[in-house]
Amino acid sequence: MSAVRLFVLSALAEHGPMHGHQIRNQAQSQDPQYYAFLKSMEIVKDFWAEPTYAELLLDMQKRVHDYVVADKGTAKEALDLLVKDWNKVFKAAGKN
Repeated sequence: MSAVRLFVLSALAEHGPMHGHQIRNQAQSQDPQYYAFLKSMEIVKDFWAEPTYAELLLDMQKRVHDYVVADKGTAKEALDLLVKDWNKVFKAAGKN
């Protein structure tokens, strides 16, 4: 468990429910990296929440493997084929 999370949980246990900005301010004073972490979490996207993520990842792995390891085709061809693969996945998922 991260130091920031432990601090927040201990603050809640000790002081009861607090406003989020109070907890953030206290945690930031305890851990200088907290503010940078907080700002980065505003832009993070949870790719695992995407139902087609695993299929997209497998398509990517196949195309990169074929180009890098198996020495099949060019990088452009690999990426063009990947786009086709992904478009099929998106279409099947109704996201086109």
